[in-house]
Amino acid sequence: MNKENFSLRSLVSSLLHSLKNSFKFNYQIDRNGDAGLAQSKVYALKIPKTPSQIKNTFWAQAKPGIQVPDPLLFTKIEVVPAREIYRNRTMIDGGPVWPDFETNPIVRHYRHDGPVDRNGHPTNADLLKIRKPTIWGGRVIPHFGHLVAEHMNRLPASLYSRPDDLVFFTVPEGIEKHQIPGYFWAIADWFGLPRDQIRIVKRPLLVEELRVTPQAECLLSCTPPVWHLDLLDEVARINQLKPVENEVVFVCRKGYLAMGKGGTAGEEALTESLSRAGVLILNPARESLKRQMEIYAGAKLLVFAEGSAVHGRQLLGRIQQKILILSRRPKSEIARAMLEPRCSELEYVLAISDFATPIKTTGARMRPNGISFYDLDILFSTFARHGVALAENWDSTVYKNI
Repeated sequence: MNKENFSLRSLVSSLLHSLKNSFKFNYQIDRNGDAGLAQSKVYALKIPKTPSQIKNTFWAQAKPGIQVPDPLLFTKIEVVPAREIYRNRTMIDGGPVWPDFETNPIVRHYRHDGPVDRNGHPTNADLLKIRKPTIWGGRVIPHFGHLVAEHMNRLPASLYSRPDDLVFFTVPEGIEKHQIPGYFWAIADWFGLPRDQIRIVKRPLLVEELRVTPQAECLLSCTPPVWHLDLLDEVARINQLKPVENEVVFVCRKGYLAMGKGGTAGEEALTESLSRAGVLILNPARESLKRQMEIYAGAKLLVFAEGSAVHGRQLLGRIQQKILILSRRPKSEIARAMLEPRCSELEYVLAISDFATPIKTTGARMRPNGISFYDLDILFSTFARHGVALAENWDSTVYKNI
């Protein structure tokens, strides 16, 4: 070997050694499946970008080093529109046609400690080829609480690792882009996902590169991982959140009974009395998402009437505050596992005397649509323990006439 070849070989060896030390090579073929599966699924080669290389200006500001799981990469994977909605209109099928659906927990959608999703159905239709790198964002369900609690929480980790990729979502069949609820776009904005990166799947696709990160939280019993809370703390910082300081905030569920969606009789009397006692009343339906987050973040005592708004607190990370939830259904402790790591104290109070549950013609109880009735003694004593003079400001006439 001559001197020139030796020098070239040394240079290449040096470069490879440098690359190995500079980048995290974490690729792995799944050898539990067949050869076709092994070729289609690998863990992404993680080559970190510098902030100046990232087009997404939101995530370019994120601090490096948060230990998020590497996205799982699928190549040449089919992605199809939704055809069916189920689980009381909180789940739809469609999305990626996962090659190892039954055995890969990372791609699955969990609820109540078990998977509830259905794999996408392959199609014989012509497939539109997508060559740009993409992320699986999830399902767009017309329900704020479910979107936050289970459907959109893959985004922070995915965008932290792949801030400039397109993000694919499925919607219920027949729903057009302009019919998607405004709170979906607000949550996407909060998570730093530019709208020009969002793609709604309306026809079958063949995606060259699609990545997915684990579902960070699921309904009921899923405690959020540390890295997810770290990311949410970053999301609040990058959004320049300015907490609105209040001793006590009550997040009401005003108007839901009139819509047949369940609630507590007499809540209007409660909100009026709390307001006279100096408590800030927040109706989430009348405030922007960022304003809600600012009020949540600044409350020393954050009180919720049990409902979907509770899940809004999951858009924030760790805050030194007490969260108190007025349960409207017996044995309900909504979001306990998700909220406990986010606050310094969490309490549930069942301040009701009776609960009426509508019953379907099939005999099934419709607990989410039930009507509860306050136990005033428990209600008054609960707020008195927290320094709120509710009893002294209670208007019995208004309560009886509602």
